[in-house]
Amino acid sequence: MKKCLFAIILLLGCIHLSQAKEAMQDIVYLKNGSVIRGVITGLVPDESVKIQTADGSIFVYATDDVAKITRENASVPSGKGLKKGYRGMIQGGYAVGKSEAGANHFEVTLTNGYQFNPSFFLGGGIGVHGYADIEKTLFIPIFLDFRAYFTERPVAPFLNLNVGYSAFVCLGNSPFSGYGFRGGLYLAPAFGVRFKLKGSQAIDALNLSLGYTLQQMYFAPLSGNLDLHSAALKFGIEF
Repeated sequence: MKKCLFAIILLLGCIHLSQAKEAMQDIVYLKNGSVIRGVITGLVPDESVKIQTADGSIFVYATDDVAKITRENASVPSGKGLKKGYRGMIQGGYAVGKSEAGANHFEVTLTNGYQFNPSFFLGGGIGVHGYADIEKTLFIPIFLDFRAYFTERPVAPFLNLNVGYSAFVCLGNSPFSGYGFRGGLYLAPAFGVRFKLKGSQAIDALNLSLGYTLQQMYFAPLSGNLDLHSAALKFGIEF
C-alpha cells in the first residue's frame, strides 16, 4: 500500500512539473485579426517581434502589423483538446495484489468509444487477464469504459472507470476444470495522464495510469464469490 501511495504522489508531481512549464504564454495580436501564441524569442523596438509557437515554428512580424502583445495563462483553450468523435485505445499492464486465490496478473484491453466533448469519453471494451496463481485459465472482461479529463493541454490528467463482467475460461487440462468456477464482477478505477503526440500520426497519444482492480470469481461448491484485489500499472496507446 505504501508503494502504491508513493507511486501516486510521484505521478502527481510529474503532472505538476509538466504543467508548470506551460503555465504562461506570450500572445501576439495582429491588426489583421490573427492571434499567435507561443514564446517571444526576439524583440526589436519599432521594428519587429519574433515568436516561436508550441510546434517549433518561428514567425517574425513588423511592429507596424502588431496591435498588441500580452502574456496570459496557457490554460486558455487553444483548440488542442480532445475533439468530438470516435476514439480507440489499447492498454497493457501488470497488477500486484493479495487474495486467497492469488491476484498477480497481466492484462491487455481494447477499447472503442466516443469522445462527447474535451472532458468526457464513454466506450466499451474487451480484454484478456492471465493470473499467475490460477493455472491454465483466463479471465475475459467485457466492460464499459468511462474517462473524465481535467484539462485540454497536451499533458492531461484523467480519471478512468471500467465496470463490467469477466468470463472465466479454462484452457486444456486446467486443474480448475469441472469445479464449478465462473466469472463475475469486474471493476477497475484508475488515475492517469494522457500525453498528446505532435503531428498527424497513426498514434494520437500515449497514456500511463495507476489503479485498483477487483475481479470476482464464483465458486459453486461454496455458493459464493472469491474476490481478487490488486493494484495495476498500465500503459496505453490511443488512436
